[in-house]
Amino acid sequence: MSGTLILGLDEQLSEILTDILAIPLAESLPTPNARKTWQLSIWILQMQRLPTAVLTPAASRIAYAIRRGMDGELGREGKQGAASDGLKV
Repeated sequence: MSGTLILGLDEQLSEILTDILAIPLAESLPTPNARKTWQLSIWILQMQRLPTAVLTPAASRIAYAIRRGMDGELGREGKQGAASDGLKV
């Protein structure tokens, strides 16, 4: 029974990670300040502590999101922007 609970938790964490990754992978955002929203999503990726089973299937999307931040595609804000946070990840 506990194996099912763990599997359910991993699936839920994967869904949350997918939702978070949708933000930096989006070309534009319907928010008043997309740059800050993108920066927050990169910060979330930087601070997460998820199990390998959750991260492995999303590795290429995570790498692409980080690269977008480092390349300045998510807005440019100097030392406090998504590029800086992407480098920290």
